[in-house]
Formats: sequence, structure tokens, C-alpha cells
Amino acid sequence: MNTDKHEYYLSNFFQHCEHYYTSSLSSKNYPAIPSSTTAANANNEHEHEHEYEHEYEQACETVLKALEHHIINIHEEDMSTEMRDFLSSDKVQEFKSELKNCGLFVEIPPGESSEQQEMTHQLLLEYTKIRDHQRRAAHEQQMEHRRKCLEELIHEKSHETKLSSASDDNVNVNVNVIIHEKSHETKLSSASDDNVNVNVNVNVNVVTSHVYLTNMRGKIRYFLQTYKSHLGTHAFLAGMKKLIEKQSKEDNIVTWTLNASTLSEVSFTSSSSLSSKIHHGEDYMKDAVELLFSFVVPMSLENLSRAEEGKQKEFESLYSFHIHPAISNGYLKTLLAEFRKTNLDARPTGTFEILLSNLKGKKKNFVVRSNISGDMDEHISFIDW
Repeated sequence: MNTDKHEYYLSNFFQHCEHYYTSSLSSKNYPAIPSSTTAANANNEHEHEHEYEHEYEQACETVLKALEHHIINIHEEDMSTEMRDFLSSDKVQEFKSELKNCGLFVEIPPGESSEQQEMTHQLLLEYTKIRDHQRRAAHEQQMEHRRKCLEELIHEKSHETKLSSASDDNVNVNVNVIIHEKSHETKLSSASDDNVNVNVNVNVNVVTSHVYLTNMRGKIRYFLQTYKSHLGTHAFLAGMKKLIEKQSKEDNIVTWTLNASTLSEVSFTSSSSLSSKIHHGEDYMKDAVELLFSFVVPMSLENLSRAEEGKQKEFESLYSFHIHPAISNGYLKTLLAEFRKTNLDARPTGTFEILLSNLKGKKKNFVVRSNISGDMDEHISFIDW
């Protein structure tokens, strides 16, 4: 096989691989149809584009399946029955031109020289390298996309929380977020001297109200009912449960630091045969952020470096939270009760530390909660005088 033909095949295969993995790993977001007299035409164009996209994806998938058959069959002296069945299938006949352009519909004639056979081996090796590279690149691209989506969700929710609390009576609590870089493993350390001062707005009138407690319980209950059957969510749920447990036993503020991938990279494999509802990562991220902001305060978002030997430096996003200082132990125990009937098959994700305050000119002190015993909680009377 000449070099030009070789490069031609690989170039076409590269394009099919790139399209298949990029499209198969991403959500399809088609433009909205305009509500005007041109809506019908726009809808037809949209449908044609959708049909073409779907047909091209099938062609790309067939090309990749052809590669798998060639890899298996290359070790056979004659063409296997499986290979013959595949080449005669309807899909292959439909996309025969695509396969030929990628060099994957070339039948090996009998009695070819060992040099030609070695070239075929070499070509298949090139194919697998391209396939593996494109698959890995598409995964990394989508992981980065989901990480950015999560970051935007958290920042938007944080901004909404600040706006909603700006018009109410707030108590300002000055705390210090400890941030540092650590090789291989990353952890929020109370021993660091590099502290970032953060001003946290805590709406006491809201978080001590009975309505707020009822709302928090409802969100936890909804989240558990929706996602508890999916094993990929259990580490996050176990971490949230542990945070509530530790805070209910600690007078000082407890921080919870977790990796962004806990929320953005979740496998929705059901742990129950009764669960048939399909959930998507985007919905899970939104619901998880909504739940978190119902009772925790975001502290920091930092890209902490993780150096691995022989590899380029990678960066991972870590989020730190703590429960509102004005939420009492009584409220926390009520929230904890929502987890009693849920069996979680995973260890709690993240790290838990006692938050330290490092005011200038003073020694480090623990940051104490403001409503431990519930003296500020709204009193509910069951007797209507």
C-alpha cells in the first residue's frame, strides 16, 4: 500500500473518530425554532439537519465496528465467518463508501506477500492509536465542559444567595479560608499560614425559622428519593450526612472540602432493579447545588495542583463548604433523621476540618457557631389562644 493511500485512509478515519466520540459524549443542543411565519421552514431545516447528523453518526459507528472486526480477523489466515457476516450486513452495505474511504472495506486477496501483510498490521495499529487518542480527548473535553458548568452553577447560586440576603437582617461572620498546594493529595489544612479572609453573610432570621427547616428537609428528602438508587451519588450523600453528623457534635465550625468531580462526574448505575427513571448529569449537578445552598455556605474555589511523576501537572477544582453558623443542633438532628432509612454503599467523599480564624495580631482561634443550643430558633406554638 502506497504512503499517499495510507495517509488518505487515516485522515478520513480520524474525522469519523473525532465526530463520533465528540457527539456521543455530549448533549445535543439544537437551536430553538422561531415563533414566526418562517417557523415551519425552520422546523423542516432543523429536522433535515437532525436526520443528517443521525445518519453520519451511524456511519461513524459502523466505521469503528469495522475496525474492531479487522483487528480480530487480522490474526486469521482466512477471512472469518464473523467478518464475512459483518461485511455483508445492511449497515455495511449502506455505508460501504465511508468504509472504503477509511480503508476498512479492503478485502485481502489470497497469497499476498508478508511485506503487504505487515503493512496491514501497521495500518491497523495506526487506526487504534487514532481511535484511543480521540476517545480520550473527547472524554477530557467533556469533563472540562461539565466542570465549568458546575463552577458556573455554584457561582450563580452564590450570587443569588448574596442578593437575597442583602435586604434582610444579617450577621457578618469573618472567617479565614485556608488554601494551599500539596503534591498528589490535596487537603484543606488548618496548619497553613496562607489564609484568605472571607466575609460570610448569614441571615439569622431565615435560617432559624421553622419554614427554613421544613424547606431543608423537603430538599433533602426529594434528593434522596430521586438519586439514592444510583450508586454514583452515594459518596456525595454520605459526605453530606457526615458533615451534618460532625457539625451536630462540634461547637466550632466544621468545613467540608470535596472535589468538583464528585458532582460533575457521576455514574448513574442503579442499585435497584425497581429504578427505571433515567437521570442526567446536568440535572444532578443542578439539584446537588440547589440542595447544598439550602443549608451550607460556600467558602472557596481553588485550582490546587496535583503533580504526578512522569506526567504533566494536572489541576483539580476543590470546593469548601460549611453549615450556616446559625443553624442549631436541634435543626441538624432533624435533617439527619432524613437519612435514617437510606443505605449508602460508599464512603463519605471529601475531607473534614475544624475551621480556624487567624485575625491579624492574634493567635489562631476556632470559629464558634452562633446558635448551638437553638436559643435563636423560631418558637412554634401548638395552642391557638
